[in-house]
Amino acid sequence: MRKSCLFVLLGITAVIVTSCSKTSTNTIQYLPCQTEKNADWGFVDSKGKVVCADMFKEQPSFVREGVFSVKESNGLYTLYAFDVKKPTILLEDLKYIGSPRGGLLPICRKDSRIEIIDTKGQTKFTLQPIDNKPVILCSSLFRHGYLIVATEDGESGLVNNSGEVIIKPDYDFLLPLNKDFIFATKNGELFFLNEKGEKYGDWKDDDLKNTSTFDWLGENPIEYLVVIKDDRRFLFNQKGEQILKCPDRVKDVTEIRNGYFVYKGEDGYGVMDFKGERIINDKYMTIRILDDGFLARRDEEHDCELINKKGEVVSKINDMKPIFRMDGFPNVGVDGNDEYVLDKTFVPVHKNALYHIAVEDKYSENIQSDYFDIDYVVGLVLTAKETTLYDADVILGKKLQESSFLKMQEIDNYNQNFCMIPNYAFSPLYRVNLIVYFDRTSFKEVYKDVAVQRYDYYYGYYNDTERQFSHYDKNPEAVINRLEFQVFVPNGKEDAFFKKLCDALDNKYTKVKDAIYTDNQATYEVCLKDDEISLEIYPK
Repeated sequence: MRKSCLFVLLGITAVIVTSCSKTSTNTIQYLPCQTEKNADWGFVDSKGKVVCADMFKEQPSFVREGVFSVKESNGLYTLYAFDVKKPTILLEDLKYIGSPRGGLLPICRKDSRIEIIDTKGQTKFTLQPIDNKPVILCSSLFRHGYLIVATEDGESGLVNNSGEVIIKPDYDFLLPLNKDFIFATKNGELFFLNEKGEKYGDWKDDDLKNTSTFDWLGENPIEYLVVIKDDRRFLFNQKGEQILKCPDRVKDVTEIRNGYFVYKGEDGYGVMDFKGERIINDKYMTIRILDDGFLARRDEEHDCELINKKGEVVSKINDMKPIFRMDGFPNVGVDGNDEYVLDKTFVPVHKNALYHIAVEDKYSENIQSDYFDIDYVVGLVLTAKETTLYDADVILGKKLQESSFLKMQEIDNYNQNFCMIPNYAFSPLYRVNLIVYFDRTSFKEVYKDVAVQRYDYYYGYYNDTERQFSHYDKNPEAVINRLEFQVFVPNGKEDAFFKKLCDALDNKYTKVKDAIYTDNQATYEVCLKDDEISLEIYPK
């Protein structure tokens, strides 16, 4: 499953690709299903037997390790212990819930920190602050006994299944590939860590040592790493050794198994081996790697083809379109409006068709803390120790080490604009922008030691040694100090925090104005009407 949960993705991309050749702890016991159109939800097993039919109004998650969850109509989750006759409720009213691995899964209750529970619903430990930094997010499942955690400064670390901090949050991203092989990025560098947090392995291509971001694919035991630089794919093994520099025609890698990988080319998907030789040309709409060959489909008008390892079509699957394969369920297929569980030869294992078999799991993508001390966070903003100065939309280059608010108190003539901007659409991390307009003379005096840079659309950045500044046409004597902070605000608590911060600012400064911010994902509008403050997000 491809995700970008905790991190903004830029520059190089590293794709973690699963190999399905090993036994996985990710076995699915039952898939959610509907027997008829508009029917309530039940479950189907790998033999096509339906149980708990028409029992749930909302779609459940997959059943793993004897439990499953349901996101109710009120947006909160219920955790169940599975039983073929009548599942029993273990926990209710959860804001977030993960997926069980190794008998553990993360959850978060309302107004609480993230907890790790067992499959009986018992709390094993709580994610407490690490080095006085609250844990605000964690991954939705354990990987090889590790849970990825992130603190309020956006840094990532690892916690083991006993609650011990194995690697402190000091990295841009971490991903356990096995018990003693952890992929990491920090300050634009790609490298590997062992379970002690020690670096090892190296990249054979020096050009690949610098990166900042990546994405990953799959949840099963991971054997290979694909690094993307300037649209070129590089394939690495678990030791960090480069085993293939993919040909230029490879635009993406979607699956690796049995010494082959599925790639996306100019005209579709194909298959190559580890020598970079094409086994199947990139002319298919979809391809999957099987134990003894490949399953491919040219387009919606053609039947699926079974292809051997020489690239030869050996047979076709008439009518049936396989759509899903995961441990415990060899295949799920669609025949017109009917859906079936299939065996390894793509033959239905049951006679009575089902209306729908869910192949997308329904647990929370990330587990977010709901613990929030509003007064504490407001205090952090009001006493921020670092800020970046701006002159209109011009960067003024230097970060002040002392409190900028103390500086403001020395200036009498200013007013204020304030807005709160998510880092990305629906992010719990917000940039708080305080924009203050100063009298030019006072600014020159108070900030006389600040190195100023100006920006010109024709000439770019240059030093403003004469400190002329730029200004708004309406007030040629005004200069601007824009203060930017990053704070964590749990989902659903934005308005309360926003109003609390506005009230605190209004006690010291002037009234807050409306603010609108737009990026390539959404428009964020802060509104003040009849003393009511709101934050509206309009995804594009």
